[in-house]
Amino acid sequence: MVFVAWTLTLLDAQLGQTLASSARRALLAFQPELYLNRLLQLFTKNAEFLGQHGYSLSYARCNF
Repeated sequence: MVFVAWTLTLLDAQLGQTLASSARRALLAFQPELYLNRLLQLFTKNAEFLGQHGYSLSYARCNF
């Protein structure tokens, strides 16, 4: 899996783009669920702060 991720990162690399941004794009292409789970964890971690500013969080998942 590491080899595939590294290969996708190198194949997606563009002139003027950092290796980190290429790796992020490869992650989105390779396993979007990992990215979504990290984003959900970030929102959940900050739920109290967001609630103080009028936001509410809800999470719905659709499995096909």
